[in-house]
Amino acid sequence: MAVHDCSLVGIEAWSKLDDPEQGDEEMAAGSIGGTQINGRDQAGRVAGPAANQRLKLTEAERERWKQEERRKAEEKRMQELLQCVSAWRQAAEIRAYVQAVRTAAGTARHDIDEAQLKGWASWALTQADRMDPLLAIDPLGESQ
Repeated sequence: MAVHDCSLVGIEAWSKLDDPEQGDEEMAAGSIGGTQINGRDQAGRVAGPAANQRLKLTEAERERWKQEERRKAEEKRMQELLQCVSAWRQAAEIRAYVQAVRTAAGTARHDIDEAQLKGWASWALTQADRMDPLLAIDPLGESQ
């Protein structure tokens, strides 16, 4: 069973994606397709109308690229959130099941050795704790 890294359910990664310029420094500093930077050609000359049109096109390409990167990052964040929710639910189900087994073991219909039950329950609850993303969170944001 995999232990998920759900450090505060991805809050740190989520906040970084809200910065529209995050991860775009290399695009802002350079040219796209070897054309121009800030209305000038690669030799530093002021660009003419045709070159300005190319610059506008590259700015549009840059914006499309940024939007696509944001969409991919949002999709990844959503998948990570769903994995954390799933792990949290499974951990809760394991705990509920352990309680149900303990209750059932107390009835006359089941003859279960108390020591075996205690050992199994301890193991099962440890597994639930390992996979529970809320228990794997350190207040400082470092996972255990």
